[in-house]
Amino acid sequence: MEFLFPEIPVINEYYQAGNSRSHFENYAFLTDGTGKAPTTIVHEGDEFLGWKVVSIKTGFEEYDDGSITIWYAGIHFDGEAKIRAKIEYFSYDKETGFGGFFWAFPHEESKKLLPDLPNRSGTAEFWMYLDESDARFSEIFSESEDYVIDDCIISIRDYKISFAFTDTMDVAELVKVEQLGNCFEY
Repeated sequence: MEFLFPEIPVINEYYQAGNSRSHFENYAFLTDGTGKAPTTIVHEGDEFLGWKVVSIKTGFEEYDDGSITIWYAGIHFDGEAKIRAKIEYFSYDKETGFGGFFWAFPHEESKKLLPDLPNRSGTAEFWMYLDESDARFSEIFSESEDYVIDDCIISIRDYKISFAFTDTMDVAELVKVEQLGNCFEY
């Protein structure tokens, strides 16, 4: 397989002025959620941070100076991780069609366990779907106010990065929540 880059290119946070060429590839440049891990090229079947890469689709612009801007990425990982996070539930709003999901905000020490794209600002948060009619919902939020748990340990699996330049909708499946010594397994 031939790569466009003999080494990891400079990855810009925003589009650059000048001539560029669009590329669609089946590999990705990844780091961890802190952005401090070395950027690595990964392919389907590779392991990264303990997650196996199931599928990858990326799009980026390559500039005359050799730098790139990633504008699209769909990456699916298989595996499981236990992370410390704040979780918040957003109720479904019939008028807007928004809600019906958890939003997880990993604490800083847990971001290093989650794959991420380099120079992607404001990320390392992700969605987890669980309907209010599910019995697990009342178990999880029985002792919290306003559907928010500021500090808990969650186990997640089936992590997906869904990125379209400025829009991020990373998703994971919730496996377990541990809160104040209580543990709920699913």
